[in-house]
Amino acid sequence: MVELNKRGGALDMYHDAIKMLEHKIEMGTSGSKWLLIGNALRWKFIKDDVKSILSTIDCLSGVLLMAQNMDHLYDYISLSI
Repeated sequence: MVELNKRGGALDMYHDAIKMLEHKIEMGTSGSKWLLIGNALRWKFIKDDVKSILSTIDCLSGVLLMAQNMDHLYDYISLSI
């Protein structure tokens, strides 16, 4: 689990992806009426970015889940010996 927490590791990448997703979503929900209309028109182009970020988050979630399971397995094996 220590390797995941390093700079540039899976947790760091997960954090960065969530921040990017938050930024993309906030871009479309704040501002004046004209800005909201402009953001609604741009959504068609932003939507692909959001899908890509969500795909990245999904992949990283799998990596983190596998690492957690391996860590528990390692603890179990260590206690058994």
